[in-house]
Amino acid sequence: MLALAGKAVELAVARIESLPGENAWDGEFQEGLERILGEEPPEEGRPAEEVLQRAVEDVLPMTTRLDHPRCFGFVPSEPTWPGVVADFLASAWNVNACT
Repeated sequence: MLALAGKAVELAVARIESLPGENAWDGEFQEGLERILGEEPPEEGRPAEEVLQRAVEDVLPMTTRLDHPRCFGFVPSEPTWPGVVADFLASAWNVNACT
């Protein structure tokens, strides 16, 4: 669990550091996702780190980068590092917002 969490943190930091050199949004992406992810689901599970890496390389780059310095059109959140850590803890504790 610590190794996987550490890898996720490394990937998140690398993403934040690379934001200024990327576009805020690269346009339509449905065809790209279909081309990359259109294969049949695997018959057996894969290592968690492999799945994490694939998500970071093949899925997440297709999203609008709402935290990009040039994304002015829609700002639904402010993903500061304390907020990211708080979200992680809320998920780990499986907090029910209704209570």
